[in-house]
Amino acid sequence: MENCGSNVNRVNKTLSKKEIDLAVSDAAKEFLRDAGYDQVMGVRPLRRVIEQQIRDKVTDFHLDHLDAKHLLADIKDGELVIEEMPENR
Repeated sequence: MENCGSNVNRVNKTLSKKEIDLAVSDAAKEFLRDAGYDQVMGVRPLRRVIEQQIRDKVTDFHLDHLDAKHLLADIKDGELVIEEMPENR
């Protein structure tokens, strides 16, 4: 999950310019790791998966929720979703 974490850290660095932060649940990290691993290429596809599953979805979420600054990537019904971080987390 280390490669996943470093890629997510890069996303957070970009998001911080808009005063947004993103937490990623363990289930989401596992999903990204599994989706970003290829037996031949190793974790090289992970960057593309992060782009599609995190960056693109954060952008879509942000456009619909401009006031949301604390986001969470989690798994719901087998899909990675971006939502506003619940107050109690």
